[in-house]
Amino acid sequence: MDTFARLTGRHYHLFDYAGAPDTERVIVVIGSGAETVQATVDHLIERGEKVGVVKVRLFRPFSVEHFLHMLPPTVKVIATLDRTKEPGSVGEPLNLDVTATDFALTSGIHTAQDVLKAMMAGANVAMMTSTLLTNGVGRLMHILNDLQEWMEEHEYASIGQMRGSMSQQAVADPAAFERANYMRALSSSIGRYGPAIQSLAQRPWQNMLRVSKHSRCI
Repeated sequence: MDTFARLTGRHYHLFDYAGAPDTERVIVVIGSGAETVQATVDHLIERGEKVGVVKVRLFRPFSVEHFLHMLPPTVKVIATLDRTKEPGSVGEPLNLDVTATDFALTSGIHTAQDVLKAMMAGANVAMMTSTLLTNGVGRLMHILNDLQEWMEEHEYASIGQMRGSMSQQAVADPAAFERANYMRALSSSIGRYGPAIQSLAQRPWQNMLRVSKHSRCI
């Protein structure tokens, strides 16, 4: 950004925040809609609302550190406005980046291996209420011991060092990583429902397309 400022005379940050300093609600936006959102935020602030807007100036690489630094510490709710569409993506790129900065896994956590997967994917929290209710609070010590043993064996000094190491943002080609997961999901679905699909494909078309004389094609 310093090079851009030197060449153009225009000074920008990676992210710019405008709004109430103690807001609990923030809108994250990129592109031409940012000024409209800021005007709306200014209007709401004049009416006594505590809201804010984060304008993304540079999309790639998405700096999680700078993004979190720009957010007021009082923020509880974040909304993203993203019109970008990526073929094969599970969601809009900006929304995926924002949600990946801080998330918790709320189900499916039963073992230390589950916790490890969650942390490496970038989660801050791994919730295991059902496991503790089923096996008792003592189960937590077993999970912590297994977690510590695995980290020592693989030479991880802390959770912070391990967190996000297998996330989309950590790979050399995030777009390829995303498409690979999408194709894996498709392959899994096809494998699961393959027999049913094959059975349908072998049926005569006249049996599959039974259209009543009273039906209409729209």
